[in-house]
Amino acid sequence: MVDHMPPEDLKACCASFYESDLVRRFLGDSFHPGGEDITRALGVALGLDDGSLVLDVACGAGASSIALAQEFGCSAVGVDLSEENLERARGQAEKAGVDDRVQFLMMDAEELTFEDGGFDAVVSECALCTFPDKPAALSEALRMLRPGGRIGITDVVVERDLPERAQGILFHVACISGAMPARGYIDALVDAGFVDVVHEDHGEAITELLDRGERLLMGWGVVEKLYGVDLEAWLDLSQEEAKEMLAGARKWVESGDLSYGLFTGARP
Repeated sequence: MVDHMPPEDLKACCASFYESDLVRRFLGDSFHPGGEDITRALGVALGLDDGSLVLDVACGAGASSIALAQEFGCSAVGVDLSEENLERARGQAEKAGVDDRVQFLMMDAEELTFEDGGFDAVVSECALCTFPDKPAALSEALRMLRPGGRIGITDVVVERDLPERAQGILFHVACISGAMPARGYIDALVDAGFVDVVHEDHGEAITELLDRGERLLMGWGVVEKLYGVDLEAWLDLSQEEAKEMLAGARKWVESGDLSYGLFTGARP
């Protein structure tokens, strides 16, 4: 279970998980539900423009930083613990023509080494719920912001207790087992010192993710051959168990117990 894994091992596991090409097939280049549409909504909510300097925490392969730079003309610094993803991000930024405004560095979200108050905005997409020490990460985010600077988080929202089967490492790195109720994210931001905290519901992003999961299950054998993996071993689930969990997740979405949230707040 995740609770028994040392924090450093948990961070390393999360970083390596997102290096997988199979994860990229499932989640897309953005590594989070909703893709660029959610990132664009986040940029609008934060009021980004061509004068903004954004810190993208747990940036993965850099999709959010690049999308924000392209859409809003801002500059961005992405930090992550996976050098492989950072190298991929640098290549993607150059390909997108924004490498003069976007850079990527290896850094721990809970121990950022930038000076205080250097950023206009901090973003973190589908990552906060994977951090072993969420209060430390949010305190660091607050420290990074200039007075009046804003934070924007998108993450999975779960409004009920998860079954024991969904408490393992796979569900943690997939942003399920560490997810909180909407009130939990709001309280965590307020406790860290943020004000004017706002929550937007984007449940449609979870529905799209479940659609991708069902397509992956339909192509189970093809995916195994294409990626050279044993999906049952990789997922720690049989195909039938995976189908049952997806069906259960759809019921949770319909009942409002599983969703995707966009949360914003400001440093006083």
